[in-house]
Amino acid sequence: MVEIGDEAPDFELADQDRNQVRLSSFRGEKNVVIVFYPLSFTGVCQGELCAIRDEIADFSNEDTVTLAISVDSGPTHAQWAKEQGYAFPLLADFWPHGAVAKAYGVFNEDNGLALRGTFIVDKAGKIAYKVVNAIPDARDPGEYKKVLASLYPCRACSSAVERSPYKRVVGGSIPSAPTQCATTSGLASTFSRSTATRIAPATRTTAPMRKAST
Repeated sequence: MVEIGDEAPDFELADQDRNQVRLSSFRGEKNVVIVFYPLSFTGVCQGELCAIRDEIADFSNEDTVTLAISVDSGPTHAQWAKEQGYAFPLLADFWPHGAVAKAYGVFNEDNGLALRGTFIVDKAGKIAYKVVNAIPDARDPGEYKKVLASLYPCRACSSAVERSPYKRVVGGSIPSAPTQCATTSGLASTFSRSTATRIAPATRTTAPMRKAST
């Protein structure tokens, strides 16, 4: 499994409109939120992706692109995106089956599906954040927003916000979002590390969300 600070494994997959999407094409331009999910047309997966859809301005903008990946086929993604109004890419890790999920260490061999793994890749192509949940356990997109905020440049003074990669762990705290520069005082944006929680790479990360079947 890839870890924070690792270079993100590159991939190229087709989206619901049959466009080929390559991860490395965003390097130097955008942060990338990679959201692996088990199956389309299932309750928890739909809830997670609808949460992104409903706050799409935070997940698809000049600094960020979101890529959702499952082992479903392209036509399945096309129908689901049409029904649910998903305007972000749904990528088919269909064949070789689950190859990209395997590269990121989130493929469940027993079920032939991806776990609920999310990886945020910064503009340098490095893993800045990861969370991996079991198939029944939904993730919190609010966490992604806080991490993305820490990666944005400060628009008031054009200085970069300090980066603080971290993982989610049960009972752990999430760092606060960076504050904007106080333009009247010239203070730079800050990012608090005091609440960041780091865990050993071997520890499986989960988020205390509701449980439901896929």
